[in-house]
Amino acid sequence: MPVRPAPLREWTLSRELAPPVAFTGRLLRSVDGRTFITTWDKLVGKQRHHQISLFETSEGRHLLYVTFSARGVWEYSHKLVIPLNHLGEIAATLAGYIREFTVAVQSSPGLSATERASAAEVIASRFARLSERLQLAIGACTVKID
Repeated sequence: MPVRPAPLREWTLSRELAPPVAFTGRLLRSVDGRTFITTWDKLVGKQRHHQISLFETSEGRHLLYVTFSARGVWEYSHKLVIPLNHLGEIAATLAGYIREFTVAVQSSPGLSATERASAAEVIASRFARLSERLQLAIGACTVKID
């Protein structure tokens, strides 16, 4: 039995330091990094996670919505909307994002150089697994028609 696409609806994606992005479309897939937060992370107050969502607009364009939240020694969050020319760009786009993001983490104030390097390594590792989950989910929902 064919899978029905989600119905179109109005979306408004908030962003840091920029106006929100509003469009009509559907959420194709979303993956949440909270599943990677360990009990130890919670006990020591180091809860950091990404969420990645893939949307398709009513015009057929695709948008990645990447959010990050950190609670602990420092609190930080951001929300980013990344337009894609085609779905084949997802892996490279997310790899570029996490490279830039880990550079920012390594220059974060309030943490020692060792803590910054450790945080960047943990975040990059978790993000890579989250990115893989998204790509697997997209592949699982793709139907090839010959």
